[in-house]
Amino acid sequence: METPAWDSALLHQINGIWHFPVLDALMPLCSEAWMLLPVLGLALLHVCLKDRAFNWKRLLRVAGLCLLAVIAAQMASQEAKRLTERQRPLHSLSDVRYYDAKLDAWRQTSDAYPSGADVSGSSFFSGHAAESMALAAVLFLFLPALRGWIWLVPLLCGYSRVYMGEHYPSDVLVGWLAGVLIALLLWTLAREKPKKMQA
Repeated sequence: METPAWDSALLHQINGIWHFPVLDALMPLCSEAWMLLPVLGLALLHVCLKDRAFNWKRLLRVAGLCLLAVIAAQMASQEAKRLTERQRPLHSLSDVRYYDAKLDAWRQTSDAYPSGADVSGSSFFSGHAAESMALAAVLFLFLPALRGWIWLVPLLCGYSRVYMGEHYPSDVLVGWLAGVLIALLLWTLAREKPKKMQA
């Protein structure tokens, strides 16, 4: 898959120029998939505390829809990666900063580093971006008590993937779009039976 010039330029800007110690510490945390679980828990708890008349059956349905959305986003991302076989920036470019979890340190790729690594390709599109956006969009659509803060989750998660050299910006943008589309599909299907959703 060919990488547009703007894609590479923005990648180098975010990954190579806009890096600061505080972001170096924060971005690996924002990139962790398990961070979605406390976000889901806090969102549901927030709604329960804010709305005393909140129906627990509806709460469980929304939690189930969140899980379904995340699974669908993950499957869509895996299939797209299989079809496009686009390599990650840290596996195909030199001078890309990346986080080595084993060493708990930031490193930089060299000209010799991308020698056939990650040959299957796993960049397009970002599963992290798709899953976090699908979760945020489902929560936003089905829980009116939530406000715009929920969008910070996919924005930080997606940005972290570019910052860490794991994805090109286009990988994240398409992942966000896929997450929104999946959430809207679930929203449309669920609204066909409004009585059940309000039970």
